Amino acid sequence: MTIDERDASDEELIRRVAGGDRVAFSSLVERYRGPLIRLAYGIVRNRSEAEDIVQETFIRIWTRAGDWDAARGTRFAAWVSRIATNLAIDQQRRQQTDSLDDAADAVAPGPDTEAHSMASEIQHRIERALGALPERQRTAFALCQFADLSNAEAAASMGVGIGTLEQLLVRARRRLRAELADLLEA
Repeated sequence: MTIDERDASDEELIRRVAGGDRVAFSSLVERYRGPLIRLAYGIVRNRSEAEDIVQETFIRIWTRAGDWDAARGTRFAAWVSRIATNLAIDQQRRQQTDSLDDAADAVAPGPDTEAHSMASEIQHRIERALGALPERQRTAFALCQFADLSNAEAAASMGVGIGTLEQLLVRARRRLRAELADLLEA
């Protein structure tokens, strides 16, 4: 990525992408790949599926770049997060069952020590607690915690009012605290 692309705003890059500029598209991919994977993973709880969702998100950005309109008042980051969130929710609904098989992927590999085993168990419990949240609570939590969206942007991304989003976050955090209370006390 050249200095011009690093300094270019999202709005400038997406306008260039709408004109078929592959360099601008690569810049957007570099900027948003990590945050979108964290967002999708926060919803589907599966690294491989999260990567597939992000790939599909970028395909949609490439083919629908002209659909984004700054005049509507939506930040580009919120628009991209909305696309990824919708794809992740669709994937989650298709599966119908929560899979925690990839929970161990979130723990860095290392020597099989007691500390590693304990960290793995803690990570597994957190994954289980997040997976047990109702879909809308998990989505709200993922948008705010993993995609770093503001409450207003997350609410817009979910198509709900900010008060509704904040209630979803309160309920999600309350459930997580209750489920993980023994870990929080340690």
